[in-house]
Amino acid sequence: MVVSSNAQQKAAISLFQGLDFFADEVSFMENTVQNQLTADNVSLLIVADDADKTEEPLRTLLATAGQKNIPIVTFATMVEIGEIIELGNASTKIVSLNKGKSYIGTVKNTLNQAEDAPKEERER
Repeated sequence: MVVSSNAQQKAAISLFQGLDFFADEVSFMENTVQNQLTADNVSLLIVADDADKTEEPLRTLLATAGQKNIPIVTFATMVEIGEIIELGNASTKIVSLNKGKSYIGTVKNTLNQAEDAPKEERER
C-alpha cells in the first residue's frame, strides 16, 4: 500500500508494484501510511490487489480518506470492494483498475454494482 501526493504519483505506483505487502504491513499500516494520510499534501491512496490484503487497510483508512476527500485506487475487483466496505463510507471515491477495467464511482455505487454482478463474479 502506498500513499502519494500529486508530484509523487508515478513513483508511488512504481513502488506499489514491487511492494511485498505482508513484509511491509507493520511499518506501512502503523506508521508510514497513517502518518502520510493525515498530511495535507496527500491526494491519492493506492491499496493492495487481493481482497484478503485489501480488507483491513480499507477498513482502517477509509474514514480518514473520506474526511479528507482522498480518492482510493485499488487493484481489487469492485465486487470484492463492495463486499468489504460498509455503506457508512458511501461518499468515499474509489477506483478499481482490476484487469484493465477502470471503474470510478463512490462506495455506494460499488455496493450496487456488487449486488448486480453476475453470480460467478460474486462468488470469486
